[in-house]
Amino acid sequence: MSELPITCDLNALTNDQRQWLTTEFRKLFNTVAKVKALPTGYGFHFKNVDEQQFTHIAKLIALDRLCCPFIQHEIIQPAGGLDVWLQFSAAQDIKAYLECDITQLVGKQAKVITMMQQQNTEQQSTQDRNICLCSA
Repeated sequence: MSELPITCDLNALTNDQRQWLTTEFRKLFNTVAKVKALPTGYGFHFKNVDEQQFTHIAKLIALDRLCCPFIQHEIIQPAGGLDVWLQFSAAQDIKAYLECDITQLVGKQAKVITMMQQQNTEQQSTQDRNICLCSA
């Protein structure tokens, strides 16, 4: 991944597209079943995603990538199942950016925000243990 500045191009979308994207991402993030901290972002797990929902997620990403070109978007559907992982990452760590952006969408008391913070804390704790083990 090449390193792009962490800035959104708000002119890449029309006002209607931005409003639709905001509304639909808000709905989507309120259905997250699980969160996974990645080295430079987060993965979001959605259960029992049907064909229509999968297409809807792809449409969200098609628009989001226009205004946020620094984000690598990945839609992962494990073989043999209906669950989907939607991953956001970048060349730089964008966890803080994602936490802020998603908090603005769903509010700081939302379940997904709590899951993100827990994952970030667990990942940091593991990194701290690894540092301690390496320096011993």
